[in-house]
Amino acid sequence: MRWGIVIVVSCALFVCVTPSQAFRGGGLSTTGEARYLTLGIFTGIVIRPTEDKKTYVSFRLYPQLDLQLNRVQVNLLAGVADLHWRGEDTPLGFASGGGLKFALLPADSQAQIMLFTNAVYNRVRAYDVIEINAGGYLSFKISHAFVFGGVKYSELIIDGNAVTRIPVGITLGLDYFVNPNLFLTAEMHNFDQDALYLGAGYAF
Repeated sequence: MRWGIVIVVSCALFVCVTPSQAFRGGGLSTTGEARYLTLGIFTGIVIRPTEDKKTYVSFRLYPQLDLQLNRVQVNLLAGVADLHWRGEDTPLGFASGGGLKFALLPADSQAQIMLFTNAVYNRVRAYDVIEINAGGYLSFKISHAFVFGGVKYSELIIDGNAVTRIPVGITLGLDYFVNPNLFLTAEMHNFDQDALYLGAGYAF
């Protein structure tokens, strides 16, 4: 059922935005242009092994706001996520979070190195779930697209207990600008978790 929701929402995002110019990385890279405000929405599914040899699965749908302040980007999000863990399948619960990104190279560079950190809090039924990420990635501009990849450290904390089995992983993604403002984004995570995010948004 949850995979059906992911497919339907993802198709809606891509069908509603006809193709033609790129976004920002972590759900999310950088356009390499002076954008001060970006609004987007992304959906994804995360499958992650935990230290007790169980598997944590979560579907999430997040609207996201990005504020660009010179080389610093502030990310804020609020949405819904669920949890399947230790045989319990919860309904969707409220999720919120935020993060920071810092660009090491000038905004008009063909390539960009970004450092990032973010955290998301999700309350589902009786569980308090916190995800914390930090790392860096390299992005390249190719025509209207930005291809990015990097390494991150992540922690999964449930009810105050760290349940992370593999803390280090990689991120790979693509941002594509349909026009100078409208973008599509796709991002995958591996090793620490198996995750796929798809989204769309508008850069002002």
